[in-house]
Amino acid sequence: WSTSAVLFGPVDRQVNVGRPIRDTRVHVLDDRDRELPIGVWGELCIAGAGLADGYHGRPELTAERFPDVPGLGRVYRTGDTAFWRADGSLVLLGRGDRQIKLRGNRIELGEVEATLAEHPALRAAAVVLHGDPSADGRLIAYVTTAGTPPEPEELWRWAAERMPRSMVPARFAVVEAFPTTANDKVDYPALTRLAGQEEEAAARPAAARSDAGDTGGDELVTELLRLWHDLLGVPDPEPGTNFFLSGGDSLQGALLGQRVEELTSVGLPLAEIFEHPTPLALAARVRSELAKQDPAHE
Repeated sequence: WSTSAVLFGPVDRQVNVGRPIRDTRVHVLDDRDRELPIGVWGELCIAGAGLADGYHGRPELTAERFPDVPGLGRVYRTGDTAFWRADGSLVLLGRGDRQIKLRGNRIELGEVEATLAEHPALRAAAVVLHGDPSADGRLIAYVTTAGTPPEPEELWRWAAERMPRSMVPARFAVVEAFPTTANDKVDYPALTRLAGQEEEAAARPAAARSDAGDTGGDELVTELLRLWHDLLGVPDPEPGTNFFLSGGDSLQGALLGQRVEELTSVGLPLAEIFEHPTPLALAARVRSELAKQDPAHE
């Protein structure tokens, strides 16, 4: 152990691991080995008298994990992500080597987890990738709650308001606890296998539904429901079916925008599709745009 802290009361969702112990130095570095300022995330590196000599019989791994950093000397790269608080304490965010590339976007899964964990109803989040990251890959978020579980729609909107679209999970699942390894850490391979089993259990992800009810004879909503069915394969979409919680990704969202423009002559950017992800909401948005073009549509 290299840092210590006395914790009073409930533990924060972002773990405060305190300050370095005697004869130990801790640095938060960027990918060019530059020290980062307060509040900026980076890799946690340890230096000082307690540093090990390296890995026994593994010189290549020793060279990788115990480099000499200009101005700092020999350090140990922990692979963890952390940042300094203004009071001099260190906040640990989790592993930093869980970067993936999903449809061309580099994503730190730990960053997604940290953002979700800030939701007041959640205790923690663990995010895994299911599927081909260059094609149909989807982020699956497993969460533990501090009370009544929030609806997936609420969690999706929470994430969509705080992260780029590429980082927003496509499915949210509430669990009692995460599977853990012998070291009491989240067993991500086990979660990945669980995600695969759950995805295979349904030919397509279950539609996220609301209480929107039937279309009430609304022809535009009916046409949009057909698009939901055609693009996602959802057998019985409803007016409140969330496009992105039903298997849709940003590429399909862009295609939906094209199909909506062909149908209504209203061009909507992907951001608008994200803001209005259900047939009912999108129909209202299209009508609003049509009313601007021709008041007779109002």
